[in-house]
Amino acid sequence: LVQSFSPLLTERTVQLHCWFLSAMVPYWLLFGPLYSRLVLPLRSPLSASLVLLALALPPWLAFALPAALPGGDATWYSAHRTGSVGTDVDTLVLILKFHPICYLHVFVFGMALARLR
Repeated sequence: LVQSFSPLLTERTVQLHCWFLSAMVPYWLLFGPLYSRLVLPLRSPLSASLVLLALALPPWLAFALPAALPGGDATWYSAHRTGSVGTDVDTLVLILKFHPICYLHVFVFGMALARLR
């Protein structure tokens, strides 16, 4: 259950889609602290909506920030090829695709979304 923590291993496994199982372990460990400190204090629909908006921004920022830089390219990640680990771009793409920290906002988004019901 360590392939998501070492993204270089993820694209070289037989069952590529199983990386998420190893990402679930830290989420389960963080559920209690995140829920009690971040989600329970959301008492109004407005506060929950603002947190949801903030949690929806990271993927857009990963696209918009490189494009906003002088000479920046919004499609910087397209140089990566599956199984390649030879460049810094390859390593960064693998981390963005598979490391649990890069999906923590999705996990917290789901917890905050439950406060709107």
